[in-house]
Amino acid sequence: MKGQFSIPRGVTLVIGPETSIVAEKDASIRVQGKLSIDGTNGLVRLFSRRAEKWAGVVLDGGK
Repeated sequence: MKGQFSIPRGVTLVIGPETSIVAEKDASIRVQGKLSIDGTNGLVRLFSRRAEKWAGVVLDGGK
């Protein structure tokens, strides 16, 4: 993932089991809608490429 990924109001992003998201430096997920992560049947992995930090998940009025 590069840059800022936005989830707009009224939209739900569902991330399912066995998903890996590799983020570049300063990447982020901006949540104005809803983010649902289902790890019940397998891990969901969110991590940075190399040792660089990513901005993470930013709640901007979302859930």
